[in-house]
Amino acid sequence: MSRGRMGVVAGVAALVTCLAGAPQAQAVILEGFESGLPAGTVVSAGGVAGTSGAVPNLAPTEGSAFGFLDTTGATPIAGGTAGTTVLSPAFAVPGGLTLSLDLNFLTSDGDGFPDFAYVHLLNSADASLVATLYTANTTGPGAQAIPCLGCPPGAVSAGVTLSPATAFLDGIETGPLGGVTYGPGKFGGGPGGSTGWVQSSYIPGAGSYTLFFAVTDVGDTGVDSGLAVDNVQLTEGRPERPTQPFVPEPSSLLLLGLGGLGMGWRKFRRNRKAE
Repeated sequence: MSRGRMGVVAGVAALVTCLAGAPQAQAVILEGFESGLPAGTVVSAGGVAGTSGAVPNLAPTEGSAFGFLDTTGATPIAGGTAGTTVLSPAFAVPGGLTLSLDLNFLTSDGDGFPDFAYVHLLNSADASLVATLYTANTTGPGAQAIPCLGCPPGAVSAGVTLSPATAFLDGIETGPLGGVTYGPGKFGGGPGGSTGWVQSSYIPGAGSYTLFFAVTDVGDTGVDSGLAVDNVQLTEGRPERPTQPFVPEPSSLLLLGLGGLGMGWRKFRRNRKAE
């Protein structure tokens, strides 16, 4: 084999080695709900929360179970009528790590009765708000469900990433969770059901935190809404959705490959001139 061809092969081999050795995200699962709600979880008086395995049209994103709460309950929630809140046990986050969790809003309520849900990250020392990680609600027949548009919790905080960035109800009957199914339609017309899983991720900085979940009826308590939760984790490195490992885009691979071939060709030309 000529030295020029050897240079080309070496360039491609270096490309493959570089890609194979690229650092991947390291994730630590804080909660997958395989053993029920974590010890120390506080559920509001009269509220309904628990864990479940796969139910029709709702499978966990990690392991064999997910957590949930629904509006069956008597907890007054600001801006709502009655619902359920859940406060997680405190957990430590080292500096530089990404906190992420998967969330799925479900409802059969709609126009005129905009049930909503949200997730807050709180400082465990004084319960002060660190960030609003997620909001969801249902209003008109074709309204965006995630993030909430004009609902009482306000906007998702700066620095929070939702994946996908927006979500709508799918019109598929889903559940049950606390005792009811959701969808396929919703009150006032349009699709009900679930939004599908949306991942919220945020880098909070080093500290001790709790997660506060809320879901509430608005205007009545006759049509329920719910929130499913799964795969609460800390990730070091590239903040990827845990079920989608990093794969370089084809265009990036092509550019890198052409770069390696180009370096080999230039070396081949120099060797030919020297000969």
